[in-house]
This record gives sequence, C-alpha cells and structure tokens, in this order.
Amino acid sequence: MTLGRAADTTSIMLHDETNHRRDAHSDGDELRSPLGHRIMFSILSLLAFGVFAPTVLLPLLREHTVLLSEEHRLEKSVADLEREFQRRLELRDAFENDALMNERLALLDLNYRRPNEEVLPVFPASEAAMSKQP
Repeated sequence: MTLGRAADTTSIMLHDETNHRRDAHSDGDELRSPLGHRIMFSILSLLAFGVFAPTVLLPLLREHTVLLSEEHRLEKSVADLEREFQRRLELRDAFENDALMNERLALLDLNYRRPNEEVLPVFPASEAAMSKQP
C-alpha cells in the first residue's frame, strides 16, 4: 500500500508541475528554448543557405552575364547599322541633288568622256621608268 501511495504522490506532483507550466504559459510567459538551441539553429540555417543558395544563384548569375554581353554586342551592331544607314542616306541625297557627284560617277563607272576630251594615263615614277625600258 505504501508503494501505491508513493505512485499516487508522484503522479500528483507531475500533474501539479504540468498544470503550473500550463498556467505560466497562459499568463503570457512563453516557453523559451535554450540559448544553445537558438545559436545552433542560426548556424545550421546559415550553413544551409550558404550551401544551397549558390546552386540556385550561380546559374542565374551566369545567364545574366551572358545576356548582358549579348545586349552589348547587339547595341554595338545597332549603332554600326545606324551609322551605315546615315551614310547611305547622305549618298542618296548626293546622287539626287549634286551634279558634281553624278558627273564623277559617270566618269568612273561608265567611262564617260566629254566631247573633245582626251584622257591620259598617269603612272608613278617607278612604273614610268619601267615602261620606257625595252
């Protein structure tokens, strides 16, 4: 019978301690984890971030740098094409409006000669000396 009484007393003490914790928790006191657990959680969280973040971020960074280089290449290409377009617009305007330009084109491309015009070939001095020797 003493053993039964001791068991009853132990269960009553455990029951009172549980009720005391529950009452303390309901009064606004939160149960706090030990400092070591909080530090370990922080360290493990940082390690997990340090290990898994690069596996996600490095491919994104690589793709971003490839896209940036492609963008710079395309911007340079567009600038070159715009310069070529402006040059061709100027040539078109010159062909339409400039008589001197049209005359030069006729002389060069069509071998046009004015009436009574004589065209003499001009050679550099070294070629002229070689053409005089038999």
